[in-house]
Formats: sequence, structure tokens, C-alpha cells
Amino acid sequence: MNPQQLEILESKSHRLGTLLEKASEAQLNAFSSLWNGFQEDETLLIKLMNSLPPTSGPYPSPTDPGNIEYGWALYFLNVTLPGTGSIGKWLYQKLHDNLGMPNTTISTTQWNDWKKTWSTSGVLMGDGSLVATQLYAVMDIGWSLAVIDFLELQIGLKTKAKFITTPNTVTVDSSSQPSLSIAVMGDWGSGNYPDGPSTDSPSTQVMSAIKNLAPDMVIHLGDVYYAGTDNGVIFNGEEQHNLIDVWQYKAPLGNFTLNSNHEMYDGANGYYNVAMASDIFHPYQTGASYFSIEYGDYIILGMDSAYDATGMYMQGRITNSDQIQFMNDASNKGKKIVLMTHHNPIDTLGDSLNDLWSDVNDTNGLNNPPYMWYWGHIHNGIVYNDNAASGNTLSRCLGNGAIPIGTGRWLKNGNIDYFTNTPLNDGAPNNKLRVKNGFAILTFDSNGITETWYDQSGDQCWYNQA
Repeated sequence: MNPQQLEILESKSHRLGTLLEKASEAQLNAFSSLWNGFQEDETLLIKLMNSLPPTSGPYPSPTDPGNIEYGWALYFLNVTLPGTGSIGKWLYQKLHDNLGMPNTTISTTQWNDWKKTWSTSGVLMGDGSLVATQLYAVMDIGWSLAVIDFLELQIGLKTKAKFITTPNTVTVDSSSQPSLSIAVMGDWGSGNYPDGPSTDSPSTQVMSAIKNLAPDMVIHLGDVYYAGTDNGVIFNGEEQHNLIDVWQYKAPLGNFTLNSNHEMYDGANGYYNVAMASDIFHPYQTGASYFSIEYGDYIILGMDSAYDATGMYMQGRITNSDQIQFMNDASNKGKKIVLMTHHNPIDTLGDSLNDLWSDVNDTNGLNNPPYMWYWGHIHNGIVYNDNAASGNTLSRCLGNGAIPIGTGRWLKNGNIDYFTNTPLNDGAPNNKLRVKNGFAILTFDSNGITETWYDQSGDQCWYNQA
């Protein structure tokens, strides 16, 4: 952890620890599910690392509970945090005494031994997640700041921003504009930084490629890292630094960005106060986290699946009556619905539906499944076919805009026609497992929708005429 991160962590820890002394019984009890989740996540990380030589146990299965994204959390809170100094030790004790935080089951010896792998090229989970210490990979210590932000939100040190219910509808006249091109990228808000031999990060390369293609609109499916913080809080205002400042292309017909789980860790305060107030997004979203774009026979709906999400905001939900009515009004126009959310409506392998699918397709919502659905959240690019649980809905995961990933061995199945797999091949030894990040251009015209997927270099990697 660098000096700046350590200073931020100490400040956040002090504020959080002070408030824990005043926490109500209901607030304390609410953390039991979080701890249970972290225990499952840690068990998954242990299984992954024990699958490597010399232990060589079974590799994790797609049905194993837990999320590798937070496999480090209990070790960090139990070992790394108290090791940062007196304030860290104090907060560690508060988490145990006031919130019932469980111990980690990873020993320091195991951690240090595994870190030899993480600090080089790392190891891949079956979904392509890169378990390594490089920036924004799974074991990047910076993710701990997002966990502390989430704890602050849950305990009441900060409050959720007010949900805005004045969505905008942008209408593009198909008679005067024979085609409409929209760039889509997800999980993109990582800012710019050197990556291997490149002076530009994957997100900056993605934006440069989009700018070169000059689409009419750009839609970001959400996630600004680590927690999409407001300018009024510590850590340089991530929403400004990692989203607004690196948005190089102001599309002529509009730029849009969705709310996400990482932005909810700051209570969506950064999202609403910075992104929605900026001249990049405000003219087109008018301050709201959901919107519609009408063009010819299509309605593109951008919906907020994060504000009411559950499970540390990891499980997307749309339960707000205003959003449901907005979807219903769009559905009643009899046009094809192209839905865009941050969260996924089906599991990563495409085997099962989740609550977000039910929320959207409720009789008060869309009434029928959308024609096409794009989402992010899962850090990969995946094209599902009709065998997937979503059936005839053209289902696409596009969460590969910035986070370092590799080839997902689990994704070679009958539900999936394509997934991100172009080797990065940048010559950096620590990047040898990585594949290129990317984005898509959707072109709407009288022939339907053309989907063209590109990698961060601007090279085409998948195409479809819908």
C-alpha cells in the first residue's frame, strides 16, 4: 500500500471506528450476511490457490459459492489492517468487538507464499478474473478502500444520495438520420496510468479507439473505481479523476453513464454530484440514473440496477416503482426494446436467471423479455446464444472495458458463442496471461442492428447482424 493509500485508509478507519461505538443493534446484525459472504469468498480463493502446484487440489467449479473479487477481504481486515498502525489496530478490534467480524483462515505463511504468484503474472479464475497484485487486478490492495467505503455507508457515516426520478428521453429522428451508431463499454472508469510498456491504460486506449470511430452516442454501463467517490470526500474524487477527466470524446448526440455497485459504495454521491452534474452527461441524462433513447423501431433503455441492489450491491435489482413504470411506458409503445443495465440478468455461464431478470420482465415492467440486453459487472465480454437461460433475448455481457482479465476456461460451453480472448501480447512478463479489453459499436438502421465488437487497439473481434 502506497503512502497516499495508507493515509486515506487511516482517515477512513478513524471515522468508521468512532461511529461503530454508537452503532445500533439492528446495524450490527445487518453485517452477518456480509461476513458470511466474505467467508465464502475466502474459501474460493483458498481453493484456487491450492489447485496450483505443489498442492494441486481440484480447480474451483462454477457451482462453488463465493466471489473471487472479495477473496482477500477477511485477510486484509484481520491481518493487513491492524498492521498499518495504531488506528488500523483500533478499527480491527472494533470490527471484531462491535460487528462480529470472523477471523481469516489464511495463514501469513500461505499468504506470503501465494503472493509470489500474485506479484508476477498471477493466476486465472474460470471466468477470466486475474488474481494478481497489479493495478485493478483481484489482489490490488486498493480494493480495500472500497470495502471501507461500503462499511461506512452501511453503518451510517455516509448516506445514499437521493434517487432522481426525472429521466430524460432522447429522440433521434430516423427520417433525417438514416443510421444511429452507439459505442458501448462497461466497467471502464479506471482512469489513466501506465500499463506494461504502454503509457496508456486499457480504458484510455478503449476511449481513443471509440473516438477514432466517431459514433453518434456513447453509453458507459457503469463502474468507476474503486468506489466512484465524490469530490467532497477523501481520495481525489474518483468520479472526477477516473471518469470525467479521461472522457476524451463528447459524442455529438449524447454521452450516458449508468450507476453501478462500485459507485454505490460511496452511496452514489459521486455518481449524482459529479458525473450527473458534468457537462458530459447532464445535458442528456438531466441528472437521472436511467434514460431512454428512441430511434425508429427501437427504444434503448438505460436502467439503474444498482441503487436497490442487494448483497454488497453485487446482485442487481430494479424495484423502484418509477423505474418500473418507465419500463412499462416504453414497452407499451410496441417497439423493440434494447435494454442496458450494469448488472447481469443471468449467471456468468448463462445457465440460470436471477432476480434482475424477474424485476425487468414483471407484468408491470416490460411485460415481455427485451429484444436485446447489454450489461457489464462481470469483467469479460461474452455473447450468449439461444441455449442460455435468457432464451431468444440477444444477451451480451460487456464488462471488459478496463479491468485486467485473461481467458475464461469456464466460458467454453454451449450457451456462449464468443468471449474475449485476444492475447494482449505486450511483452511484459507480468501481463502474459492477459487478453485485450474492448468495447462495442451498435449501429441501428432500416436493416436492424449491427453489433461490432472491438478490442482496445481498435481491431474488430466479433460481428453480428441482428
